[in-house]
Amino acid sequence: MGTGCRKSPLAESHVMSGTQCLLYSQNILMDIQLPIMDGYEATRRIKADASLRSIPIIAVTSYALSGEEKKARAAGCDDYVPKPFSPRQLLAKIRQYLQ
Repeated sequence: MGTGCRKSPLAESHVMSGTQCLLYSQNILMDIQLPIMDGYEATRRIKADASLRSIPIIAVTSYALSGEEKKARAAGCDDYVPKPFSPRQLLAKIRQYLQ
């Protein structure tokens, strides 16, 4: 799972900071189950920054319970893909935001 850094110099190395990756991102795949700060809060912080809020965020989560998509969208996610998903399904979502 990546965050859109594939074309950047950071693609081959471990990104120590999400902010580093944002400098190169066209979209973000946001895992909701993150340590320290969950994906909902990370999304809220990204969307609160005027220079970053236009980057589409796709929530990717194993929280497939009812209401989770609504919660992700309320946090600012532009889309939602529950796990498990097919690679084709995820790529289709990503392509929507790259056009």
